[in-house]
Amino acid sequence: GFPKTIVPILYDKKSEINGKVFSLLSYNGSIKLSTSISSGNLTFLVTIKTVYVKRTWLPIMDRNIEILVESPEPPFSLKNLTLKISVDNFAPYEIVDVISPDGKHLVRPEIQEKYPPQAIGFDLKHVSLSFKYGLKIGKYKILFRMVDRKLPNAFIICEENFFNDTVAPRSEKAFSVKDKNGLQHLGYIVIVYSLVPEYMNSYGNVYINATLMDYVHLEHKTITVGSITYLIPPIEFEFWTKAFVVFGSWFKIKNDYKYPINVLYIPVSFKEAGKWTPQGLEVEINDLDLKGYLFAYIVVQLPAYGHIREIVTPNGEILSIYKNSKLSWGGVKRSLSVLDDEAYIQVKYNNISDPGLYTVNISWDPLYIKTVDSKDRVLSNVELRVEGIDTIFLTNESGWGILKVYKPGIINITATYKGKTVQELQIKTLISHQIVLRCKVYDLKVTVQTMLNQGLSDAEVTLIDKDTGEVFETAITDKNGETIFIQIPHGEYEVQGSYKRISNSMKVNMDDNKEILLKLNIVLIIPFFNTPLTLEETAGISLAFTSILLATKFMRKRKIEDYDEEDIEN
Repeated sequence: GFPKTIVPILYDKKSEINGKVFSLLSYNGSIKLSTSISSGNLTFLVTIKTVYVKRTWLPIMDRNIEILVESPEPPFSLKNLTLKISVDNFAPYEIVDVISPDGKHLVRPEIQEKYPPQAIGFDLKHVSLSFKYGLKIGKYKILFRMVDRKLPNAFIICEENFFNDTVAPRSEKAFSVKDKNGLQHLGYIVIVYSLVPEYMNSYGNVYINATLMDYVHLEHKTITVGSITYLIPPIEFEFWTKAFVVFGSWFKIKNDYKYPINVLYIPVSFKEAGKWTPQGLEVEINDLDLKGYLFAYIVVQLPAYGHIREIVTPNGEILSIYKNSKLSWGGVKRSLSVLDDEAYIQVKYNNISDPGLYTVNISWDPLYIKTVDSKDRVLSNVELRVEGIDTIFLTNESGWGILKVYKPGIINITATYKGKTVQELQIKTLISHQIVLRCKVYDLKVTVQTMLNQGLSDAEVTLIDKDTGEVFETAITDKNGETIFIQIPHGEYEVQGSYKRISNSMKVNMDDNKEILLKLNIVLIIPFFNTPLTLEETAGISLAFTSILLATKFMRKRKIEDYDEEDIEN
């Protein structure tokens, strides 16, 4: 650790155990130290590590992804390279296996034990591969399985009492426990160890079988025991231990040694906890939640758009700078770590607990959505609703809406325009924070004509919503008999056209930009009076006019004939 005379001044996180600082972390590359000595220089040895991160998003196709691992460019080498794969907690996938370029199934215990425990790491949602320990470059294939159970992003981890058992020589034994009420079983912490006189040590191994396991620790020691003089000459003992994290409801241990081995295991369960808010997360802990457990922790794991700032305990203590630390707490040491994307804090240690309200303050990256219509024109005043969030977000004159998504999970967005749903968007993994949302909003061009195919100006066109029966919009035709309804949300409408006392209507399904022709029963319009005449009226007038002409012609002919007769008589 750091000398007591060194005081960290500028940093982001620190690892502190029993009041002693062991490491400092800076996200911007600047760390400032001070010293409490009054004069002179202080010399001490430090190790500085700089981490460069490259993030890539890959879609899961056919329940797998493939990643080509190549040697990094100088000055880096494979010893500096670590590959990490993560899938969101709420995604319906769990990691099954990782296949190396040479065909090895890295999830298998016998393969993991060929490498140091730090080389390969697994849990249900994450993989870590360190190429410092001999892993080969090439194409790695990560296999997933679909699951119904979704891992929450905030939960309470409960660890029961330790269980001790033994596995006889040349035999195997299976281990499992029953689920606790209200909790889901997650897995086990498993320690396998042995201490025997040196003469009993022989070739052999211990194998563990489970749905998914991570080999996390290996230690071998030779212990020498004897008196301070040669009264009792020294005797040597061989001690070894292996530690695993097992995921699933069971595990099995096979002992190939000629002597029994010891097994120490702790069942681990969890339950979802907390309420998500725009400010972060609130978790209420009571003693009933912790009853019957040895250790308990609040755990938060966020998607990429959430950033943990701090944890506030029930007594108001603000914890933000600690990474993998242990702090004094009621005579014991409380474990906690607060990183950008995940955090944990211990709320119970044996008989010591700290119930109450815990607040995790989180900064959420905003999601910018621009709404456009079917012609990619700006669509303003669109209501954007996110499932599970009560707030309604409204797009501005430029079509942009700013959404604050503060509930981790699949993001379901509904866009409503003028009372109608015009688009629905589902974001399974939020990659881009600027999204253009094309809505089902269209233009409708209406041409009103007479029966003689002439455009009818000054006709009134009314758009009626079939769902509500209400008038949606009204317009007047131009000199060509045309009018355009701009940005109409999709749906069923009735288009009514009228001129004076004459009208007509037709139904239209707005599922695209459309042009329709609406004819009114008008043949001619009487000048000066602007009175329209229908086909029937025009036909009647024509018939009457024809009758008058015929009658006039007949009367005229009759008069001529009468005149001629008188003239003959004379």
